[in-house]
Amino acid sequence: MKHSIPAAIMLLAICLGGCAGSLPPHEALNQAVTKSFQSSGYNYRTQTRIANLVIPPQEGSEEKDKKSRMNLAAGLEVIRGFSVRADGAIDSNTKRSEVLYDFHYDKDNVEVSIRLPVMVDYNTQTIYVGSSIFTTVLEVVKPLPASMRGKLIRVNIGDLLKEGAAAKPELATLIGIDRFSPDGFDQMNGAIKAAVQRGVARLNDAGFSDQPLSGEDRKAGIKRRIRMQLGQGESLPFLLGLADDIARELLQIKAITKEAYDAVHALADRQQPAGEIEKIPLTVTVDAGIDPDGLVSYMEGRLSVVEGAEGYRLELENVSSFTNYGSPRFTMVPESSGVVDLKEILQALSPAAADDQDDESPDEDDVAPEHSGADGVLAT
Repeated sequence: MKHSIPAAIMLLAICLGGCAGSLPPHEALNQAVTKSFQSSGYNYRTQTRIANLVIPPQEGSEEKDKKSRMNLAAGLEVIRGFSVRADGAIDSNTKRSEVLYDFHYDKDNVEVSIRLPVMVDYNTQTIYVGSSIFTTVLEVVKPLPASMRGKLIRVNIGDLLKEGAAAKPELATLIGIDRFSPDGFDQMNGAIKAAVQRGVARLNDAGFSDQPLSGEDRKAGIKRRIRMQLGQGESLPFLLGLADDIARELLQIKAITKEAYDAVHALADRQQPAGEIEKIPLTVTVDAGIDPDGLVSYMEGRLSVVEGAEGYRLELENVSSFTNYGSPRFTMVPESSGVVDLKEILQALSPAAADDQDDESPDEDDVAPEHSGADGVLAT
């Protein structure tokens, strides 16, 4: 009995300590979002797809209606097979960001993927793009010279904006070179983070709840799963308010014009006629996974628009994961892969370059016969 009393007291203390340290779901998510945004960088992986799409058939003759339904069903199956994926990294210390876009189709044993890697170095105001599009999609049209293959394509942002402004002067007032400076990078990220934090913080506590951890959650190291559930009365006001907050922040740092902000604000203003958009039957559900360090490591969101039992139905799904907080890893390294300037690429693909290659190609009589090389490979 003597030993049981101290044990009971210790157990009670642990229980009370655990209860005191466990924040309510809304507050815990706010804290996790804030802490994640304070990190200097991270890697992310995200996928967005149409999870469900239903379009009611139009009225018409029975034969025409049947054919229309068959065509519509086939089209919807194709659409459901598409997804947009992105693997990227953001580093506020080195002022760099990269992303590998993957436009993916996977349906009925058919899988097609078009990838486009892009990196932006805000210190040098340079964009680097992978050359895979020239060595795959455009290979048949115009092959790149061997000296340019496998290298990153370098685009000078200043030159690009200058040429764009020369062709379209109003572009200079919409996009300035300062937007791609180190300060511009920090301002843009800061503006978006501030707007998102305010948007999540002002939601009603009742829309947040703890969810049981799945086996996959435990394998991924997730310690808490919090759901944010917004009904029709909250979803659109939240999204429109978030858009308005972001636009206001961007206006303050002169990233957008006053006209652009006014357009967004008019849409988000519930007192304006544009506020009728709130009548759209939209719901939003977001599950956030929080790791042992209190950082957001996983998010699964679903946006649903459902018009009655037999009406239109659209469900968009996004699944994202976040890793390497504070020490993001980059896959694009211009220093080691080598670079070639975009102007050189365009010059190599120009008709004039093709004519030069034709003039330099040897006549048929001058071509040496094929013979077997020392390594057994046919050589010319």
